[in-house]
Parts: sequence; C-alpha cells; structure tokens
Amino acid sequence: MWLTDAVGDSTGLYVESWVHRIRGDFSAAAAQQALTGIVRRHESLRSRLHIHGNRARQEVLPPMPVPLTRCRVSPADLQAAIREVVVPAPPDG
Repeated sequence: MWLTDAVGDSTGLYVESWVHRIRGDFSAAAAQQALTGIVRRHESLRSRLHIHGNRARQEVLPPMPVPLTRCRVSPADLQAAIREVVVPAPPDG
C-alpha cells in the first residue's frame, strides 16, 4: 500500500470498518480481551509507516488494550448511530 501511495495518486486511506449486530448474551469484557489478544499477537495491527526523505520506516507499537465502546441504540436510531461512529479518517496532508 505504501508503494501505491508513493508512486500513484492514491488517497492514502486504508481504513476499513465493520458493523456487526449481535443478538443474545454478549460479554463486552470477553470481546475486549479477544481483540486485545489478536492485536498483541499480530504486529501488523500495531504498525505504522513513517516517511523520511524517500524511505519508509516501520514503527511497531507495543501491545496495549483495545478499547471497546458499547452502547444501546433503538432500531430507529441505528443508522444514525453507525454513521456517527464509523467515519473516514482525515487525510494526513
């Protein structure tokens, strides 16, 4: 992806968001623990690139807890609530 940005006219936005509807019992603590474990095991989920001159340098951040926000939303307000929390990241430029 970095190469595409470096030589092309890409927007540089590589953020993906998913929305899942969960029915039934849900343990927010278990979900947060699972997400934190995945991020701890996979450096690519904790990495970012810095450009110095014409060279890229990868920085791997240390493992840290993944925050999980949970809220109750009525069916009528669901689409507005999703739009509020799933927003595109602004460009760095």
